[in-house]
Amino acid sequence: MKNLYRLLFLAVLAVYNYSAYAASQKLVTVTNDEDSDVIHMLLNLDANKDVTNFQMKTFTSGGKQINNQVFATEKAYSGVVIYKKDKRDIVKLVSKNFASHQGGDVTLDYLYNGITGSRGQFDFDLRRDGDTWSLYVNGRKATKLHFVSNKKTFVGTIGVKDIVVKK
Repeated sequence: MKNLYRLLFLAVLAVYNYSAYAASQKLVTVTNDEDSDVIHMLLNLDANKDVTNFQMKTFTSGGKQINNQVFATEKAYSGVVIYKKDKRDIVKLVSKNFASHQGGDVTLDYLYNGITGSRGQFDFDLRRDGDTWSLYVNGRKATKLHFVSNKKTFVGTIGVKDIVVKK
């Protein structure tokens, strides 16, 4: 009888976990000119296809997953650091109007120059069309982003020079 209760408990737990994360949708693939890693930015969705959280999975060029980070959607209002190096916030995701059922305006705030501390911004729209979510930059759908490093002679990489939308 004890095993039956354990089995029922595990079944209920499995159903709860399934409904909490009914689906995951890849939003965009991110590359950079510093290494060959590939980042998949995903949205985890509930049974109603509303966003429950953001997720970043990092893979080597050979396809081996080396990192997995999950970010709560409500943290986007104050800004969530999605990449940090040497105690510096390199890339932050910020949205003042994000809604889990329809999306919103989102900004990637990035360190442009680590010497001066200047920062840059990359704005995009996260939109829902039925049960599908998409990222739009200047009104055009984007599925790939490439980070270009800001490099200085004798110093090396000091920040992010640009974020390029690739097809």
